[in-house]
Parts: sequence; C-alpha cells; structure tokens
Amino acid sequence: MKINLWFSIFCVLVFTTSSIAGEGVSKATIDDYRQAKEAIEKLAASKTGKFAKDIVENTNSGVLKAQKAIESGDEKVAKQAIEIANLQMTLAEAVAAEREATGRTVVAKTELKRLGQRLENILDGKGDVK
Repeated sequence: MKINLWFSIFCVLVFTTSSIAGEGVSKATIDDYRQAKEAIEKLAASKTGKFAKDIVENTNSGVLKAQKAIESGDEKVAKQAIEIANLQMTLAEAVAAEREATGRTVVAKTELKRLGQRLENILDGKGDVK
C-alpha cells in the first residue's frame, strides 16, 4: 500500500510537472522546486523515510504546495514553500539520526544489563550462566 501511495504521488508529480508553465515564476524557482522534489523522493526512500516518516510526509505536502504555487504563477508562495520544504528535510534527517541512535542505545543498554548480570553471577560463584 505504501508503494502504491508513493507511485501515485510520483505519477501525479510527473504529469503535473510536465504541464508547469510557470508564467509568473522564474526559471530559478522552478529549478529549486525540481531539486527539492528530487531530494524529498530520495529522502523518503532512505533510512530517513523510515525513522522520520511523519516529517517526510509533511515535507511532501510543502513540495506539493510549491508545485501549486508555480502552476498558479505565485513566485513568492512557491519560494516560501520550497524553503520550508528544504528546512523540513534537514529536520527530518536530524530527527531520523536521533531516533536511530536512540534505538541503538536501547539495544546497547539491554546488552550491558545482560552482561552485568552475567558478571554478577560469576562473582557470586554461580558460574557462567549464559
């Protein structure tokens, strides 16, 4: 289902991007939009997409807002939406790194506790219980 959603979003973006006229929007803004769109697609397919899915989905909304602004010729709104999307991508990467590190910390803490108990058993003369 997740793949179907992404495929649908991708198809909509491909079809609507080809129709972008951008009459009131500069080529630089359109290029920024395309770069942001590509970056969020890559981000969604990476570990960041797994660990910070909520933020990545929010960022997709921002990219769609930029697309609509470009289609309507609103340079200012398009630039703002692109800038916000770029900031959200940075946030997503940071949150994903934090969440991943937290997961590794929990695993390490569990292993440390297990090894501590094992050491305690050995020191108490109970032998090496694994």
